Amino acid sequence: ARLSSLYRVLSGGSLQVTGGTYDMAIQGDGFFRVQQENGTVAYTRDGAFHLDAQGRLASAGGGLLLGDNGPITIPAEAGNVQVTGDGNITYTDAKGQSVTAAHLSLATFANPTGLATIGENLLTEQPASGQPRLVAPGTGGMGRLAQGTLETSNVDPAEEMINMMQAQRAYQLNSKVIQSADEMMSLANNLRRG
Repeated sequence: ARLSSLYRVLSGGSLQVTGGTYDMAIQGDGFFRVQQENGTVAYTRDGAFHLDAQGRLASAGGGLLLGDNGPITIPAEAGNVQVTGDGNITYTDAKGQSVTAAHLSLATFANPTGLATIGENLLTEQPASGQPRLVAPGTGGMGRLAQGTLETSNVDPAEEMINMMQAQRAYQLNSKVIQSADEMMSLANNLRRG
């Protein structure tokens, strides 16, 4: 027995309401862009963001969420931070005025299964994935953003356990067939000698 192939399932998981101001889920296709410490851009569907010490939106691993004009900064005095479904991030300033902090576009790829996994729910562009294309949420087939919500795993553990048991049973049946064929060959060899 050996592993025949690996593939990544990029279908969306179910959404879980968290109420977190900076939690965002993508309802449909697309990836958030995250700038890593070394300056490279990675892609993720993990929308668990927080404010870092400089007031920038960051992922759990410390990568900076990128808006259309670079990393997104929310001032310390900002109130009522809102993320709209189409990617606008706004807040209320100290004077009670509504201010647009950034617009957030999502990345899409011609072949998203060609992205390479680098850990911490991050993926990187590869020749097999094609170049990223930035699209506003809710347009061009892209998903919309949902604030205060996170996407859960797209894997159903119960279903995967059933699939694993079916594969194990098939393996056991195949090994029994090989064992029976071996016994029949042994009997045939003994009859010919006798």
